[in-house]
Amino acid sequence: LGDSTGGQGAMVMHNRLFYPGGCHKQLTYILSDTLIRKHMGMNGHGMNRGMHYQEALAAVKPDIVVVSVGPHIYNESNFKSTLLEVLDGLEEWRRQAPSSGAGVSRRRHVVYRTIAPGGCSKEIQPQDVSSDTVALTFKDYSFQHAMFYGRDLYAIAQCKQRRIPVLDLRMLYSRTDFHPGSKNGKDCLHFCSPGPLDVIADLLLELLQNELKAKEED
Repeated sequence: LGDSTGGQGAMVMHNRLFYPGGCHKQLTYILSDTLIRKHMGMNGHGMNRGMHYQEALAAVKPDIVVVSVGPHIYNESNFKSTLLEVLDGLEEWRRQAPSSGAGVSRRRHVVYRTIAPGGCSKEIQPQDVSSDTVALTFKDYSFQHAMFYGRDLYAIAQCKQRRIPVLDLRMLYSRTDFHPGSKNGKDCLHFCSPGPLDVIADLLLELLQNELKAKEED
């Protein structure tokens, strides 16, 4: 659930589902640029495609939601207020899991995905992806790339407080495999595929297995 970078992640997941039995039909990508259906680009404009996240939850009725607050939200106060609104709403959705029969509630899972930054440089970035390094690397890109790492750190802290697991993709700050059509516009949000985003399937599987194990031990 999210913008087009989330769509790339969903494509990776679809490409990994080779097993018979229709597993791929259980995976759905819902476009939602800002999650709360508000224009929060520069000067109040910007992309605002897709559904409100609550409408998406009601329409799809998922058991697992992977969500990210992404690049179409400009201004740090807008980012933080949107993130908190969405996380609080998803916490409530998680608590209100319906019964699956015999008085047993279906478990709902929320996973927050950090921003997948992409990159338009041919240079290999340093492994030390501190905030200053990231800001310097992305200073000339569109979509506030210089803000992404700090946003990730803030989101991770908020998720930790709510016990929401994080699909952490920050290792991708050291990759520059931009989409060929992105460079002229300095978009630089989308990776080539197949490519670095292929790590998502394995990381998400491990995360969900750890979540299941932890809940069984509670």
